[in-house]
Amino acid sequence: MADISFQERTTSSEKPFVISSFLSAMGAIASAFQVFRVSQDCIARSTEIAALDALSDEDLAARGITREQIVHHVYADFLAH
Repeated sequence: MADISFQERTTSSEKPFVISSFLSAMGAIASAFQVFRVSQDCIARSTEIAALDALSDEDLAARGITREQIVHHVYADFLAH
């Protein structure tokens, strides 16, 4: 009977490097998504601030806020933490 043996392509010393490289790449991708999410949040909040600032004082009063409270109102969820 023929003896067939398979050789691994990577040595055991290369495996930790491959795993750490993969994890580093995943960390970089996660960081990029985090930056994208934060930038989208900033854009949305800036848009909301501009929209509220464009309202008249009477319209703001109907919403229960004053012009001085616009930024606090938009960032209320963030400031609560």
